[in-house]
Amino acid sequence: LRHLPLLERLTGDTSAVIADTFDRLVESGLVVRTAQARYEFSHPLLRDSVYDSIGPAERRRIHGVIAEALDEERRAGVTISPLELATHVAESANPGDLRAVEVLLEAARVSGRAAPLVSAGWYESVADLLPQGAAHENALMMQTRQLLIGGRPGQAVATGRRVLAFGAEGTIRRRVASMVVNALYICGRGDEALALIDEELAAGAPAVPLLAQRTHLLAQVCRGEEAEAQLGDALDARSASTAGEVVALTHLLHYTRLSPRPDLRTEILTRMAEVDASCSTQSRSTLHDARAFECSTGAFSEFLVDADRYLFAASALRTNTSETSYGGQVEAPMVHALYYRGLWDEAQELARRAAFDLIQRQAMICVGILRSYEALISAARGDLDRVRSLQPDLHTPSRGIEGLVTLARAAAQRSLGDVAGAQRSISTFLGSTGPRPPVETALLLEELADLALEEGDEAHAQLLVDQIVPGDALSLTWAIALRARALAHRDPDAAREAVDSCRTIGIPFELARAQVALGALGVDPRENLLAAHLTFSELGALGWRKRAARAMRDARITVPRPQAIAAGDVLSGAESEMARLLGHGLSNVQIASALHYSRKTVEVYLSRIYRRTGCRTRLDLARAIDSGRIGLAD
Repeated sequence: LRHLPLLERLTGDTSAVIADTFDRLVESGLVVRTAQARYEFSHPLLRDSVYDSIGPAERRRIHGVIAEALDEERRAGVTISPLELATHVAESANPGDLRAVEVLLEAARVSGRAAPLVSAGWYESVADLLPQGAAHENALMMQTRQLLIGGRPGQAVATGRRVLAFGAEGTIRRRVASMVVNALYICGRGDEALALIDEELAAGAPAVPLLAQRTHLLAQVCRGEEAEAQLGDALDARSASTAGEVVALTHLLHYTRLSPRPDLRTEILTRMAEVDASCSTQSRSTLHDARAFECSTGAFSEFLVDADRYLFAASALRTNTSETSYGGQVEAPMVHALYYRGLWDEAQELARRAAFDLIQRQAMICVGILRSYEALISAARGDLDRVRSLQPDLHTPSRGIEGLVTLARAAAQRSLGDVAGAQRSISTFLGSTGPRPPVETALLLEELADLALEEGDEAHAQLLVDQIVPGDALSLTWAIALRARALAHRDPDAAREAVDSCRTIGIPFELARAQVALGALGVDPRENLLAAHLTFSELGALGWRKRAARAMRDARITVPRPQAIAAGDVLSGAESEMARLLGHGLSNVQIASALHYSRKTVEVYLSRIYRRTGCRTRLDLARAIDSGRIGLAD
């Protein structure tokens, strides 16, 4: 109400007319009182309709008068939100207004961490008020940074290239060039990123972080020998800028997936730990994201634990965990970990949501990872419609994840009956030049060997399996190599080791596959095959469940009925709560509200309940509970 006199300045009416008109608006319900003792239009559509009815010139005048009044109050010591003031300043300021620039910069800084895209908009407004020069370029540089942090790499490229085109020099040019390279990489435009790096280096740009970025990108575009030749210079190059060091180390860590040097990863991780203590919050978050991403490749003995540790640390630094992360570098390792832990419903849901968001943002580098895991799960579950819909998306611009994408493509082809196509996809990748990530290469060789065994070509299968490089003990590659050897060479000792390794790492799907191999070789067949059959049933991996059942019949073991919950068994506590609410006729949205879950979490739980109980619909489940066939926890 203290701002009512401002309406006198805006309209020219007397205070009495203003007060009478305002009271009638409140009485009619068009304007309502808020919990904060302020007043607003009763509906946003009404507010927008009134605002849109004002012409642009009058609108600008109104914003100018309000901005002037709010600034006067602020100078007098009244607390005014910098974002509220900036809103009116941005709509009314003239170019060259340095006071307006000061207000907008404050708004950009205030919103920087919590709302990077809002901050980017303020920096753009600052740039619009400044003449071309260092201050103008600095504003655009900050806009580029916030767009990149906010997950808009395509827009970051466009804005950053404007700065470079202006002829920016020194620190601004170095930082912008590095950001544009990162944005191009995230967009899957590696060749463009390399071309920009070469241009900047030729013009005398500092080596950090460009040499490290170039090393990584050379490997990504299958120029591995050049990458390895330049690696020494990239490692030796150091910078006084911590931010530059973080960018360089992040790219070098990603390069380790494609490097023939086994000790490189340890060296880079050690250097990252040294930098971690002295860098900014944003840089530390970048370090954690990168380490989580690389830990999830399985090169560590307890890779899921390592990935969890870094993901937790990165999440603690993020201000908005509901938004898809920068380039998808949090979601990709999360989906990977969920997949290997056997939490396939959660993995599928996260992969779908994150891939959709990233595609809208033109951040394509991690989309291939997300689509691949979704395709692997869908193929294992026999969801052929989803497999067909995913097939066009099973490609990637990144050599670092091409093996995973090839594995998913082959799994999709095999599930659809195109065995020759699956063999061709794998053979093409394995026969191509360039570095190959060890985990995916091992999985592909095992898959190709499995196809050869199905055709009765045991000798060829053994040749393929013997090409697998085992890797470190208790790594995922180690477990795969042991299981593949057990199948191709009929080696029960290798099968035992594979089972122990998978159990130690904690990867149920891979463990069940190893148990099938061990049981088929006659080692405790009842125990191993029954355990594998149960795991495949819980995962919904229909093809593998049939395979375990076939091995059980060959061993004269009774195959369990598909229904996992027998008559009289009880659902878990959370499952029981959902089943009760479902029985009362509540929708998924209402159940989510009642239990304080997200709608997606409710969908995941209900899918699991349906699969475990064998019920197909809500009505089926309600009847099973009413009849006492399925019990609910107290």
